Amino acid sequence: MDKIIKDMFPAWVNQKQEGHYTIYGNDVDSAYSNTIIHNLFGYTANAYVDRKGFYIADKTINKYIGIDLAVISKDIKTWDNHVTLIDSNDRVNPNSANINSIMMINHDKNYYKKCALSTALQMIAYYDLPLPSTIDGKRALLAIDGGYKGFYSKKFKNTYISYLKMLGLDNLLDVLDRSKESDFEKALPSEKLIFKDGLVSFPTSQHQEKLEKLFETKFYIPQGKFELSVEFKNNFVNRQQYHKFNDKAERNTIFSLAVLNKDKISFSQMTKIHK
Repeated sequence: MDKIIKDMFPAWVNQKQEGHYTIYGNDVDSAYSNTIIHNLFGYTANAYVDRKGFYIADKTINKYIGIDLAVISKDIKTWDNHVTLIDSNDRVNPNSANINSIMMINHDKNYYKKCALSTALQMIAYYDLPLPSTIDGKRALLAIDGGYKGFYSKKFKNTYISYLKMLGLDNLLDVLDRSKESDFEKALPSEKLIFKDGLVSFPTSQHQEKLEKLFETKFYIPQGKFELSVEFKNNFVNRQQYHKFNDKAERNTIFSLAVLNKDKISFSQMTKIHK
């Protein structure tokens, strides 16, 4: 990763944050990113999040690191890859390890200059971790969160390539040059996880085994049982609708926010807290 960019990331990512636990999510990007940070620092997950709400295993714990989670509150450290700013005057979560926030990419002025790569790829770049050794493994890695698509878009291609070079991942360009877009569409055996009765798992053990073989690592899967702590209301709005909401409601009811495209903003609003 380019040193100037690396130095702009929040300092907390460089050493273990004592007393902190991670927040697990419902897809491969979260699972792989949680695995990376678990292997590096020993973090374990005490919370799980999906569109329905925030789930906790041990309710006495209150220090968290979001993983692949667009948390906008400065009170929660997070690794993320989403665009979270509406305009250049919007507030950045200073504890977000997210190149799009660091580069002040926003919905208003420079959305098409975003870094369209997964959280896992950002972590690999930041910590200078080895890529999978096989072309199938590299394709699977690029397939997470559709992280290959920018290369095949005339509008995004130059920006996409510049980010790969900035992150020190330009050796993936050879894989992209040698591949068709359709090669990535079938590169992952599963993108989503299963959450049932408070437990997280892959759809089948075969899915997990295939992914572990592709990424050449054993996945960290939390063993705790998670119980619903905060319910969410999910909003999918355009910019005008978002500003109407933001004028009427407290901003601190928003747990996470991500710009989905040039027209749509998604945010999860905390609505009910379970004791």
